[in-house]
Amino acid sequence: MNDPSPSERQAHSAARRYPRQEAVASCPACGEPAGRNYRQCPDCTDAVDRIWYADWHASLTTEQIAAGSQDEQLFAQVVFAEYDRHPWTVVDIAMTLIRCSQCGCELGGGPRDCPSCVIAFGSPMQSEWTAGQLGLVTRNEHALHIGRWVLRYPHRQTDKTLSGWRFSLPILLAGAEPPSAKVVQVMQPLILAGREDEAARMWEQERLRGKGLQLPWFRSQTP
Repeated sequence: MNDPSPSERQAHSAARRYPRQEAVASCPACGEPAGRNYRQCPDCTDAVDRIWYADWHASLTTEQIAAGSQDEQLFAQVVFAEYDRHPWTVVDIAMTLIRCSQCGCELGGGPRDCPSCVIAFGSPMQSEWTAGQLGLVTRNEHALHIGRWVLRYPHRQTDKTLSGWRFSLPILLAGAEPPSAKVVQVMQPLILAGREDEAARMWEQERLRGKGLQLPWFRSQTP
């Protein structure tokens, strides 16, 4: 596949403006690994969402729209309608500003049986897929995308799924590539049993063996 042009990169690159931390950090508010208590702890929430909002605010600046204004709300509607023309981070934030016409929740985050939210969830995934076709999505970025969605709407998930992503998200925030499916299967019982140190060592051991690759995340800012 040919390298994307500067305009394509600018239109579809996501999650690359905010510098990543070099290692898993402790949240100053709750004391857990930063990001683990996303949506429950304000500092954990900020540790994740600042990556998304860096792209959102850049889009607002480009469009000359003030944050918190009525125009921002209108812009969110436009982004959702044109999801394939915007970074997936921007689509995600737009959907938090839109209320589902059927259930009244954040669009895509309502009850499991809300058909509109089920359909809407496909929009940011399609946006990410478009970027992936241009070679603009790493495995780390994909995992961060899924992890945020899972923890943002925990009522749509199983306890097993939530426990795995609460463990994983802080490590992903530090730039790690997700482990292979085989290692995840072994890690999951350890996580459920509270043996997180062992699970983290398995993840690191796979990385050192070269199977769970840790690609350098894109430190250069999006053009």
